[in-house]
Amino acid sequence: MSVSTQEPPIKLVNFGEQLLTLDGYYAMSAVPFFAEKRTELLEGRMVVMPLPGEMHNYVVDQVEARARAWFAGWNVRREKGFVIPPDTDAGPDVAVVRESAAELARVGRP
Repeated sequence: MSVSTQEPPIKLVNFGEQLLTLDGYYAMSAVPFFAEKRTELLEGRMVVMPLPGEMHNYVVDQVEARARAWFAGWNVRREKGFVIPPDTDAGPDVAVVRESAAELARVGRP
């Protein structure tokens, strides 16, 4: 018997043509269904993210290590969210940004 290590596909939550704002997205966290899910808001669309598997974690470890070596002096962030008003709250696995951690904290989530 083999065990699948493939992660389930990312699911887009369909609200018809209506896009969510950051306020609407944060209000959804009070709904028990969404409070129990890993979600991101990408350009007004709520995306339910799968839990990462072992292969995913290995690849992210490798990307983070290389990014820290290649981008010395930059802010390499792992699994930290970004809020981009008016309609994006994303949590990339690894990101390389110019802003300092203090500057990014000013734009944090509510």
